[in-house]
Amino acid sequence: LGAEGIEMGTRFIATQECVHANSVYKEALVNGKETDTVIIKKTLGHPGRVLESKYTNDIIEREHKGATYEDLKDIVSGKANCKYIYNGNESEGFGWAGQVIGLINNV
Repeated sequence: LGAEGIEMGTRFIATQECVHANSVYKEALVNGKETDTVIIKKTLGHPGRVLESKYTNDIIEREHKGATYEDLKDIVSGKANCKYIYNGNESEGFGWAGQVIGLINNV
């Protein structure tokens, strides 16, 4: 996806029709500001914008300390993403989000 795809995808998640996304994730998108996102996986060559949290800040800190893909693979995996987006478990995963969250006011 290009930048536009991520932005539109973020808005589509914060809808009643998106039945698989956990309400915790949707509420974070509604309540977030454009400054509540960060970019993970920059050092791996696959940057992605996510909701900022202790979990994602830990990823960034590890990247700054030189962590490799092997070091990070479990915490940046699709499984970690699913723990948050499907189960609402922010302490064990992360949720993708574009800066458009600053314009989302409701589900």
